[in-house]
Amino acid sequence: MMLTADRFALLRRPRWAGAFALAALVVVSIGLVDKPLTLWLHANISQTDYGFWRSVSKIGEAGVWYILAVGMLAASEVRRRIAWTLDGAAEQLRRVRAWGFMVLSMLLSGALIHVVKFTTGRIRPEDMLNTDTPLYGFYPFSGEQSFPSGHSQAIFSAMVALGVLFPRHRWWFLGIATLVAFSRVATYQHFLSDIIAGSAIGALVTLALARKFSRKASLRLGKEV
Repeated sequence: MMLTADRFALLRRPRWAGAFALAALVVVSIGLVDKPLTLWLHANISQTDYGFWRSVSKIGEAGVWYILAVGMLAASEVRRRIAWTLDGAAEQLRRVRAWGFMVLSMLLSGALIHVVKFTTGRIRPEDMLNTDTPLYGFYPFSGEQSFPSGHSQAIFSAMVALGVLFPRHRWWFLGIATLVAFSRVATYQHFLSDIIAGSAIGALVTLALARKFSRKASLRLGKEV
């Protein structure tokens, strides 16, 4: 009985329970939701709505957020080097760490995403919607890259990182991330389970790094409330 209890002790930890819940949600979505939802959206989204979601989707391009984070990191490093006081230099060093945290979060979660993409080889929704060659499913190591969503990973990693740095605006950041992730489904680039998995990987990797970085010094740059 003790051994059995120990086996399930892991599930009682909040972070692991959340991870298992997300994994279960992905599995349910793959089996029951992905295909009918994509077909419904394809039949009901107008050209105007499609254009709107295409525009929203562009916000999730990783390059935009890398430029922001690397630019702020570089600017903070320059200010650190020319600071006239030790306190000023220390503050800029703290900012270098904070923006470095954001860059590292996006890099690590992005690398993990590409490993999973290559391994699973999932067909994209637009291929399923092609009436000439309607394909659906997973073809491991085939080069197909629908699962998980890289856009969702990038935007959630960036927005969660910004939420850590500027907690006062964290709900706005999460709202932006959610809209961008959904835009990938609304434009038939990904299935629902793709964006759930991509968003989860981006957010969880970023939060794990935030916990490690915060052990030495606070990452917060803005006001708490």
